[in-house]
Amino acid sequence: DKTGPDGSEPGRTVHSGIAKVMKAYTVARLTDIWGDIPYTQAWQGADNRAPEYDTQEFIYTEVLQQLLDDAIADLQTETVYNPGTTDLIFGGDVDRWIKTAYGLKARYLQRLSNTTHYNAAAVIAAADNSFTNRAEEFTFRNFAENPTGQHTWYQESNLRKHHVFSHQVYDLLND
Repeated sequence: DKTGPDGSEPGRTVHSGIAKVMKAYTVARLTDIWGDIPYTQAWQGADNRAPEYDTQEFIYTEVLQQLLDDAIADLQTETVYNPGTTDLIFGGDVDRWIKTAYGLKARYLQRLSNTTHYNAAAVIAAADNSFTNRAEEFTFRNFAENPTGQHTWYQESNLRKHHVFSHQVYDLLND
């Protein structure tokens, strides 16, 4: 078996779909933080050290939606291999990855609410195919008892509950 042109291997479409969901999530975080980002001319290394920036609106309307559509297609394709326990988020549960992809589609489409590209029906359609309860949500889980082996996003969201406002900050904000 040879690697496909998109980096996928025959029979590993679930892996490819998961990778695309995670890529979309990561690219969205980048544009959420910095706005316009290089994307279409990025990933070329030394061949292009100064890629042009794509608009945040383009990233939301074109890049993320295409990545997530491709991920859903990959995840819905019959596959020989399932990641099983090597999937540290859903343990190989393909249906939950599909729901995650739809949930992210809804989230990123909603971010266009103040633009001419906004489509409320598309947001609702994506959301309808997403999670139905909190137990299904996309959450980084603990995969090691030893704190040095835990995923950093798990640590931040689940172990940093000791972060609280001081009385001084609370009083300042309350005033």
